[in-house]
Amino acid sequence: MEDRHGAAHAALEAQDNAALAAALSQKDIDLKATNARGHSLVMAAVVMGRQTSLRLLLNARASPDFSGYTTQAAAPAAPAPAATKPPHLKRDSSSWSAQDQRTPLLYAAHAGDVACLSLLLDAGAEANACDDNARTPTLIAARAGHIACIEVLLRSGA
Repeated sequence: MEDRHGAAHAALEAQDNAALAAALSQKDIDLKATNARGHSLVMAAVVMGRQTSLRLLLNARASPDFSGYTTQAAAPAAPAPAATKPPHLKRDSSSWSAQDQRTPLLYAAHAGDVACLSLLLDAGAEANACDDNARTPTLIAARAGHIACIEVLLRSGA
């Protein structure tokens, strides 16, 4: 079973949506399985800016609000190796870590990723979810200057 979970994350990393769809078709796939960074499949798709993969995951009933992070105590003690910044990010995300308890929607707002933000909201993500510092997606988008994200969030009831 663990191999299928790893296969789903590997397909996501490789941008192989056919392999991701195959992994998601398995009856006992755990949609909350996390990768080495502590990201759920949904969070990983958002961090990488993979809208098609995110759509597949949400259609498979993956939770739009589950990041993979459980508690601050469960966060890795040592910092993860530096990753290459995904090209879709508009702002520096180096200050984001497992300790921050952010949902995929909060990350999409931070990154200015309107497409991922819209997919998550359409799937029922909590528009007013707060991180551990009581910041909402609207506040995060405003601080980052992502006007289009703010507009989408406000139209969704934030």
